[in-house]
Amino acid sequence: MGRKPNPRGKDRSRTIQLDGDVSDIAQALADKSQLSAQLSQLLRQHYNISDELSTLKTTLASITDQRKAMQAQEDELIEEIERAELELQERVLTHLPALEARRSKLKDRYERLSQELARAFDPQTRALKETQLMNTLAAIKETDQELQGLKA
Repeated sequence: MGRKPNPRGKDRSRTIQLDGDVSDIAQALADKSQLSAQLSQLLRQHYNISDELSTLKTTLASITDQRKAMQAQEDELIEEIERAELELQERVLTHLPALEARRSKLKDRYERLSQELARAFDPQTRALKETQLMNTLAAIKETDQELQGLKA
């Protein structure tokens, strides 16, 4: 009953002499039928001989990992874009009409206050209407800025 041939090439048995401190380890590995595999692996590592198949598998695994990472990033970006589009649509559908209605009411109030100011004769009423008119104008400007922000 002989050893199975090595698929990488000719399989020749060798006789080697080991130092005393490692001979026990070598004998233990030989008893478990692992000595040849361990020696082959150590020689490959020491002389930087890599198995072509393992190199190809490692390359494939790294490329696959990169692809999966890119797909995960793509999915996250798609979700972010959809979320931003929904938010924009909500702002346009809900906030824009509310701001336009507010602006319309403020314009009406401004016109009404302008007419009341023109009719006011006593200084207290004039001062009150002027203050109200300035505050209404400031509110109109704020609303216009919010509208421009939503439309942009």
